[in-house]
Amino acid sequence: MSKDIRPAYRRKKMHKGQKCIRGIAVNNRGGKKEDITLSLTPEGQEILKELATQLNCSRSDTIERLLRLANNLSDIFNEISKME
Repeated sequence: MSKDIRPAYRRKKMHKGQKCIRGIAVNNRGGKKEDITLSLTPEGQEILKELATQLNCSRSDTIERLLRLANNLSDIFNEISKME
């Protein structure tokens, strides 16, 4: 049996309780993913790769986590501005 030499962010995760279907990406919230095109500078690509490795997830999951975090922060800032 050959050892998987791909970086952790490139390995397909197992979805507990779900059957993996080739060609259909599923996120941990149960929704289907859609392909988009994203352009990054080489520095941005390296940063994304490092973050994905640290979080032990794919690059697309890393971007999704960052977007959700940014959205949550935006909601918090909106609530704070309403208090002033």
